[in-house]
Amino acid sequence: MSIAPSLGRQPQRSLWVVPVSTGLSISMLLLALGLSFVFVIQPLSLLDVSGEDGFVNQLVFIQTRYWDLPFDPFTLSNVHFFRWLVFFPMANNSENPFFLTDHVIYIFLVAPLVYFLTARGFWIVGLIFLVLPYGVSLRACLVCAGMTYLTCALMLRPNAFFLLFGGFLAVLSSASVLQALLMLLAFRSRSQIAAKLTLGVFLAYCLLVSLQDKIAGVVSGLAGYVSSSSSSNVVANYLERSTLLVSYAEGQSRFYFYLVVAIVLAVLLVWNLFRQTAAARLRRRVLFCAAPGLALEGLGVLSMVAVLVLISLPNFRRYIKA
Repeated sequence: MSIAPSLGRQPQRSLWVVPVSTGLSISMLLLALGLSFVFVIQPLSLLDVSGEDGFVNQLVFIQTRYWDLPFDPFTLSNVHFFRWLVFFPMANNSENPFFLTDHVIYIFLVAPLVYFLTARGFWIVGLIFLVLPYGVSLRACLVCAGMTYLTCALMLRPNAFFLLFGGFLAVLSSASVLQALLMLLAFRSRSQIAAKLTLGVFLAYCLLVSLQDKIAGVVSGLAGYVSSSSSSNVVANYLERSTLLVSYAEGQSRFYFYLVVAIVLAVLLVWNLFRQTAAARLRRRVLFCAAPGLALEGLGVLSMVAVLVLISLPNFRRYIKA
């Protein structure tokens, strides 16, 4: 589907839309601002180095023991290996070949996305990626950037790099893997077929291996896989362990953040259900793809924050190419 102005008239310029040169200037200013913050405000690190974070333990296991394991194509260690590949350039240790802080590398990773967004008037979305590291971990930022890269490639401008790189970043969270796969299924244009097929196979593999591991963990009753009710129903078990419910049960302050996102998601969905414009139909598809993340885990929520802002902006419909 393509939404474009007729050849007979030029669209009225929106205050949100800026020339590419101005967009480049804005993006460079924002990047400079982000880099300057490195020396003034300490952003949150990529990982929780206390040793209590399960993601950290996964990466440490891959770095120290992965190559000693017998090869098994359907082991979860392979998915963790892909996550480790994303993490490795940001590792602040003696094995880091780049000699840069994790935040500086993160800025370079999101620079193409920030430029793409600001050059089209979506400067508020570009700004999100430069301030987000000061409120959440860089892992969450990378997942959010990955889903936004993917959305831009599918809906705004066919781009194999954005598509594949976004999908690769999405592997950092099981919920975002599911969301990315749903996005590929929801937007099946004939552009970039080879890249979409490659990414689809990769995401489906990661999802199936993770699902197989989770089912085995729930059935076996292993620690970290079961909810407080110890339900043997896999779906019910994971719904009970969702970040929204867990944060409420434990009285965590982040519950209110997730609740606000849930309310915004519901309002946007209902609002677009009763509209029949092409932009509204595309928004509905995005919202349905985002919904599973809310039920599964926190990163599933955070990964779609920038995307939800993007599809809600007034000039979003001017650039839709999906």
